[in-house]
Amino acid sequence: MKNFGLAVLTVTITAIVSLVVVEYVLLGMGHRPWTHSPLRENEPTMNERNSRLGWTNKPGRYIVPPYAAGEKSTLVTILANGSRATRNSPVSATTAKRGTMVLVGGSFTLGAAVSDDETFAWKLQQAFPEVDVLNFGTGGYGTFQSLLLLEDKIAEPPVPRAVLYGFIENHEQRNVASANWLENLARFSHRGHVSVPYATLEENRLTRQASEHYPAWPLRERFAVVASVEFAYARFIAKARTRQSVPVTRALLVEMHRLTRSRGIPFVVALLNFRADTRRRYMDFFRDQGIPYADCDFPLTRNEVVAGEWVHPTGRVHSYYADCIVATVKEILE
Repeated sequence: MKNFGLAVLTVTITAIVSLVVVEYVLLGMGHRPWTHSPLRENEPTMNERNSRLGWTNKPGRYIVPPYAAGEKSTLVTILANGSRATRNSPVSATTAKRGTMVLVGGSFTLGAAVSDDETFAWKLQQAFPEVDVLNFGTGGYGTFQSLLLLEDKIAEPPVPRAVLYGFIENHEQRNVASANWLENLARFSHRGHVSVPYATLEENRLTRQASEHYPAWPLRERFAVVASVEFAYARFIAKARTRQSVPVTRALLVEMHRLTRSRGIPFVVALLNFRADTRRRYMDFFRDQGIPYADCDFPLTRNEVVAGEWVHPTGRVHSYYADCIVATVKEILE
């Protein structure tokens, strides 16, 4: 019995020493314990939880502090229906009778980091004053969440005259809830763990899955080894579905086109931000599937991204997007 106790003690001490060694090795390699990355000081919360979609735009009028010294604040107006404002004045009776153009997508479509009147949605409204442009773009959405939101919106009268989906390459990972995307959501959301709906392909059929979120293991905020093993576990669990990111995204695009076509609604995909080879593959795919698209990709150099924000395009790029989209939308509205 004495020898057994000594063996247990030896194993315990060895394990502890090994963990300490691994911890210091990981720290030396740049790994760190888990840390949240909260919003910038004084930045408002512009989303709220939603059981079906994960989150939605939160109605309100928000003043977002400048992203860099010497820059201006940003005005974000979310209307009662969850869309971002695309005009100063209320919709006229004449415009209301002529129908709506519904926009769905992520933060590029929403117009993150620029004011209401700088977004391409606002500029589309100016180009088509006879149509009520409704911008339901929502930060962090991929194709799947955009499809779910679109299903809700076109079920409400009146039926839109047109639908536009703002598409970026990052949507592929979001659609399957990859480990990297779940980690980003958890790390950068001060709301805690964000659950996100996702899709997979099972026997070549698009399957809608329950929401998923990043794990939260005890002691990860104190030890790099816990945070590292936690991420390895998250990647292992998501590995199979992450490999499906491209075929799932293609299936979702086909489903979005099928949904709108079944209602007699013209549909356009606007390609906004892609690597050149991926963009070409999607354009080939759209031509094969007969899905209308506008190739509006614009290289986001340092000068074309909002200063201090480093992710989202400037108002100047939004003007380019609008000009590009107008030509395609004009054809389907006539």
